[in-house]
Amino acid sequence: MGFISRWFAKRGNVGGVARSVGLLWQRLKNEDPKKKPKDIAEACIVLRYAARGEDFLAKKVSTYVKKNGVSPFNLAWGILSIETDIYGEKDGMHLESDTYNEWMWVMKDELAKFDLE
Repeated sequence: MGFISRWFAKRGNVGGVARSVGLLWQRLKNEDPKKKPKDIAEACIVLRYAARGEDFLAKKVSTYVKKNGVSPFNLAWGILSIETDIYGEKDGMHLESDTYNEWMWVMKDELAKFDLE
């Protein structure tokens, strides 16, 4: 993935999802420093999907996070992968491994700006 592709990934959907999760995770943690990561992740999911009435997406993301481990990265990656269908469940599309790895790097880089992993 070249410079332009990385720039678009950082500024677009990949970076945007990571920034939204990072900001919300940080705010929820600051409100209650004793709040467990599991509770923060569930609150993020509810806040993202409840207002839009997309309970089916909330359930998929929640299942993804529980299966892969509760962390800001897994929450952000779960949101991105489910909303964009990067695993090809709907249309059979699959990311090339270079793109997949680059998107993961972008997401981790954006979350690091909030001191999150």
